[in-house]
Amino acid sequence: MILHRIVALTSALLFCIRATPPHAQDKPANSSQPVEVYVWGEQPTSAATEQTRWQRDLELRPSNTPSDVLRLTPGLIIGQHHGGGKADQILFRGFDSDHGTDFAVFIDGIPVNMVSHAHGQGYADLHWLIPETIEKVEIYKGSYFAQLGDFATSGAMNIITKQRDKDSTLALMGGSYNTQRYMAIFSPPEGTFLNPYVAGEVYYNDGPFKNPNNYIRYNLLTKLNLFSTASNNLTFLGTFFKTNWDASGEIPARAVRD
Repeated sequence: MILHRIVALTSALLFCIRATPPHAQDKPANSSQPVEVYVWGEQPTSAATEQTRWQRDLELRPSNTPSDVLRLTPGLIIGQHHGGGKADQILFRGFDSDHGTDFAVFIDGIPVNMVSHAHGQGYADLHWLIPETIEKVEIYKGSYFAQLGDFATSGAMNIITKQRDKDSTLALMGGSYNTQRYMAIFSPPEGTFLNPYVAGEVYYNDGPFKNPNNYIRYNLLTKLNLFSTASNNLTFLGTFFKTNWDASGEIPARAVRD
């Protein structure tokens, strides 16, 4: 009799467990609570020959010199054989673009290549650019873009600078070969009169030469928002650049021996 009661009780218990509705055990989450969703991806391009590098790329791959910014372009190689006092040598997609002869460079749509220069036509010196002021970099490969001019034979690059930063910044850096870098950005809160954006940099480096390079440069960038509407924007952009260095030269030793 006791055995029959235990079996009957067990059967009733199993029936209750099976008959329990699913929502009685798992309560649904409150649908009124907001859910944060993060999506990371690259902006679609209009052609396979166009790419855009955003500020996020600069944060993941820190850039302390303009040469580092140029290296964001796939297939582009930078060379410097005179201590940093002149424009970088650009090799892009098999083209020796010299110092910009076959590679067009723009800053906020303003051409940097010099039409006439003693060092070479299309000379483009970017050492006045402060990497922390860059918002995005637009990259164009090939000679398919007539609007970019005759220097865009192998490709082109348009660097867009920021209108403002979240906070003001002061940075001090140092490294090998007596490298020193001092950088400051002044960006007041949004709504300030003219919304000024000012960035300055001092850079010094001796270089890996027998005689110290003594390379020093001073950079200053200023942007003022003169007029702004929902569809139009008038901005004043001013830059200052000064550099000096002792080039070791590239002549053979036999030419100066006694």
